[in-house]
Amino acid sequence: MSATHSSLGNITLLSVPAAVGVVFVLDRVFTAGPGASLFDIAVDLIAPAFFLWALFEGARLIVQARGGDRYGPAMVGGVRRAGAALMLGAFAAVIVAPALHHLAANSFTAMTGVRFAYSMEALTLAAIGLLLLVLARAGAALKADLEAFV
Repeated sequence: MSATHSSLGNITLLSVPAAVGVVFVLDRVFTAGPGASLFDIAVDLIAPAFFLWALFEGARLIVQARGGDRYGPAMVGGVRRAGAALMLGAFAAVIVAPALHHLAANSFTAMTGVRFAYSMEALTLAAIGLLLLVLARAGAALKADLEAFV
């Protein structure tokens, strides 16, 4: 595969998360109900922003693996960032967004009565994020141990 073809493939791969993000934002803006404020739309986009960050990190990991850097510090850092993004997105979906919606509905005066939006999807993404963080830490330790032998 030529260098030009490889770099075009990398650009295409990295543009996928951006395209997904644009489509999602446009869909959210144009399908918001007539009573939805700009604040409501922005709050609803907090968690997906973190999930898109995780998707972008995953695309970067694939590009790095294609380039031959499969077990380097950049790869471990990418796995760590993807895991953190998934965990932060799940936190935003379960706790932050419902709390902000509740506060806005009460004119930012009362926090009592807020209900967290637990869902199987958000909890699963949080668990996968935690798993990626643990794997990144174990991978960094294993790489250090292997380099100590050499």
